[in-house]
Amino acid sequence: MAKQNKKIKQLKSRKKYSVLVLAVAVFLSLIYLITNYGQLFGKGEAAAIVNGETISVRELDKQYNLLPQQYKPLYTRELVLEQMISINLLLQEAAKQAITATDSEVAELMEIIASQNNLTKVEFISVLKKQGLNPDYINKYYKEQLTISKLLNKTISSGIVITDSEISGYYTLNKLEEQGYKLEEVKGQIEQILFAAKQENALT
Repeated sequence: MAKQNKKIKQLKSRKKYSVLVLAVAVFLSLIYLITNYGQLFGKGEAAAIVNGETISVRELDKQYNLLPQQYKPLYTRELVLEQMISINLLLQEAAKQAITATDSEVAELMEIIASQNNLTKVEFISVLKKQGLNPDYINKYYKEQLTISKLLNKTISSGIVITDSEISGYYTLNKLEEQGYKLEEVKGQIEQILFAAKQENALT
């Protein structure tokens, strides 16, 4: 339970910066999939091509496997792929607008997340390493999320609100209680999913 609480705290801290893990995550339509989902996960190297940039099946598998076990019922591989596509699209748009996060902002965010989990930055990085994440990946991840946060804050995110009734509705509709999940344990994840869906509606 303590580990779950740490993960939930970490998700909440990312939300303050409009971060979507998983996230971060706007579902847009300008996507060219190599093949249908049924064939996709068994064959081929490319899962999707986003404006000329390839997302490989290997990258997709890696992202899916990084999900905490308790959250996998909330995320299918298809949903993870859609989020990866969305992140690529957002980063491409951020590059067009010359929006990026600085190294100092990334360092500050990591300090905040570590502090909220009663860890030093060194201890926080050590924990992530034990989960199979190297320092370069960690810095790249947070830099991308902060860059996306800046882009979305400049555009639409400031006007999006997720209500408790919407979260409860999603929780009930997907029968998460029957799967053994308490609402307070998955509230942050549900909020991110609904947030991403509203971003999609606003952009399409």
